[in-house]
Amino acid sequence: MHIGGTTIPSAYPGYMADKGSYKFERAEVVGRDGEGNDITAGYAKLTWSWEALTYDEYGWWVTTLLAGAQSVVFNSAQLYNHVPTLTTYSHCVVHAPTFEAFNSGEVRGVTVVIDDLRV
Repeated sequence: MHIGGTTIPSAYPGYMADKGSYKFERAEVVGRDGEGNDITAGYAKLTWSWEALTYDEYGWWVTTLLAGAQSVVFNSAQLYNHVPTLTTYSHCVVHAPTFEAFNSGEVRGVTVVIDDLRV
């Protein structure tokens, strides 16, 4: 998996790309057309959450990927979709991680939202 050409670290088992809760949401259904087909609005979104990340793992999102910004638009990404199949996206917005606390050398309750996913 990568975002903007930067590979999401997975150097050893248990690293952040291999743990946590990964929730992919398809575009919101806002109605149905005259034939009963879903009408959607917006784009897909994923929410990736971890009970805990190391400072280095958390720092990868904040410093390496986002360079301290609150959010960044990327023109390429390869992420898993709802099936899950590794899918190439031409656009996404990565938002700075939120967290609950720094505790005993870890960052607890970390969540990253990546939205506006366009194929």
